[in-house]
Amino acid sequence: MHRMAQRPRRSRLGLAALALAAGVVLTACGQAQPGVAASIDGDTLSVVEAQQRAADFFESYPEAAQAVTVDRVAAITVENFLRGKIVDKIGLAFGLEPTAGDLEQFLVDNYGSLADFTNNASGIGVAANRPELIEAELRSAWIQNALRDLQAEEISDPEEVDIATVDVIEEFSDGADISVNPRFGIWDGSVVSAPSQAGSGSISIVPTAAGGIEGAPAPAG
Repeated sequence: MHRMAQRPRRSRLGLAALALAAGVVLTACGQAQPGVAASIDGDTLSVVEAQQRAADFFESYPEAAQAVTVDRVAAITVENFLRGKIVDKIGLAFGLEPTAGDLEQFLVDNYGSLADFTNNASGIGVAANRPELIEAELRSAWIQNALRDLQAEEISDPEEVDIATVDVIEEFSDGADISVNPRFGIWDGSVVSAPSQAGSGSISIVPTAAGGIEGAPAPAG
């Protein structure tokens, strides 16, 4: 788990934690219908939208073109979509839905500012010029960590809490009906890997002038 420079706080799961856990059990999935990049339990991401999200990422971070391919960003975009839908199902099942105040407090406590979180999210291919996707990632992070807090109410060992949290994630992942368009990649056992390229669930790109976006997102931890 990647960690940022710490302020005192409880242990937390990171942005990419669910993606890694989910992929472990989602190794055998079907192929999405034409025009669909991926689907999960009837929810779909269109090819057009997947391509647009990748294009928006490069528009936000043009320097990324020096270090990462369009195929890789598109594959991680599909992965983000699937991961987000799994988190949505977990949130619904456990009654975990943050208020605007919850998100603001979580942001300040764990990342410092929206700009810092946006910078972190660049490591999983989220464009800075898509605020609705940034907000979706923040909400997903909140739900994952709220799930962890629920486990911590019954388990005292932090390591066991993490294991129990991942067990829940895997249970929901295992029950999902997922299809991926082969042009965007396949589940390779941990992430969506782009065709002819192993995936890692994160992107390493050159830093911005402000000190920015090199490496995977620095999650709350």
